[in-house]
Amino acid sequence: RPEEVQAEAFGTSAGTCGVVLYNRTDRELTVAVQAAGRSVARYALPAHGLASVRGLRLPSEGPLRSIARPGPRVPVAMFRVPPKFALKSVGSGLFLAAHGSGDSVYQSSAGAPSDWETWFPVALPSSDRLFAMRSWHGTFVGRGAGGELRQERNWFSQLTFTFFVQDTGAVGLCSEHGAVQMPGDGTAPRLVCCCFGAAETFTVVPLE
Repeated sequence: RPEEVQAEAFGTSAGTCGVVLYNRTDRELTVAVQAAGRSVARYALPAHGLASVRGLRLPSEGPLRSIARPGPRVPVAMFRVPPKFALKSVGSGLFLAAHGSGDSVYQSSAGAPSDWETWFPVALPSSDRLFAMRSWHGTFVGRGAGGELRQERNWFSQLTFTFFVQDTGAVGLCSEHGAVQMPGDGTAPRLVCCCFGAAETFTVVPLE
């Protein structure tokens, strides 16, 4: 029922599928995600919840998965990605950054974005909605074994992203493994499946 639930899905070369769900109603809904007509998973989506759902591989319905209740009500809309930008966390006020030594992606306390806080979208030929993120160092945002973000030099290890904009103008950054979260304790940014709150939303700062 599109008048109750809005869904956006995107596939990857790895065979997974990222899904963003938005509950338009004032009540909790049970949402079933299907692939090729077969039930893959079911989610308890809270009223007006905007949630990122983990990439799914095998058709296995399993138990009902609950999603935490959201913050303010938000509409779902697409965001035009600037050619060069920084991402500032709404929750922590810190920037998403790529370290110049090693492969870490971290939360930067810089007063203003510089090279390490600078990101470039790399368009995918298969879609005008999806993009990879390239750092100033020429590396791409990838995913570590524990779900944390890391830098990858191999194009085939990069993550695919899309933006969803909220009514405040802030955006949620989604991949096939969930949404990018900036933990409140200052540890490494990571991918989680949840409703978008302050830790999962960013202000996009266009750069010259």
